[in-house]
Amino acid sequence: MTDSFEYMLLILEIFRHAIVEELAGFGVIIHTCARDEAHLNECLSKWKNKGFQVTGSVCDVSSWTEREKLMQTVYSLFDAKLSILVINLPISFDCFYVILRKTDQV
Repeated sequence: MTDSFEYMLLILEIFRHAIVEELAGFGVIIHTCARDEAHLNECLSKWKNKGFQVTGSVCDVSSWTEREKLMQTVYSLFDAKLSILVINLPISFDCFYVILRKTDQV
C-alpha cells in the first residue's frame, strides 16, 4: 500500500469512530457493522465501557446477501423503525455502516 492510501484509511477510521461516539454521547442507540470481526468487537467493547448503547454486525456490504442480512438484523433490532442511516462506503475499502435510532430521552 502507498503512504497516501494508508493515510486515507486512517482518516476514514477516525471519522467512523467520531460519528459513533458523537451520536452515542447524545443517547442515540446505534448499530454498526464492519468486515473485520475482531476490530468490530474491540470497538464495541470500548463503546460499552463508555456507557454507549452500540450493537454491531459483521458484514461485507459489497455482498448483496450480506446487506440483506444486515437490514433484517436492523429491522428486528429497531422494530422496523429506522430514523437515520449513515453510510461511509469508500469505493472498495473496508465498509462501515452506522445505523441508529433516537431514544425517547433525546
